[in-house]
Amino acid sequence: MITRTRKRLIAAEIIGAGLSGFLAVVTIFWRDWLELLFGWDPDHHNGTAEILLIAGLAALSLLLGCVARWQRARWATAAAAS
Repeated sequence: MITRTRKRLIAAEIIGAGLSGFLAVVTIFWRDWLELLFGWDPDHHNGTAEILLIAGLAALSLLLGCVARWQRARWATAAAAS
């Protein structure tokens, strides 16, 4: 059986994956949100920081999603075996 703590961990990973994926999509369509939110323009409007941010957020989203799926499958298999 998957315990409550493990369910919370999986939920946190899924929420993190969804949030980072959402921010990656927002950054694709609205690249100036970073400058508006923090008031700082690290790349002086040439787009390099936004491209790196999109790549990083997309990678984080995929990683967290895969980890959540792997942990859920592993714990479900272990619970079924016992």
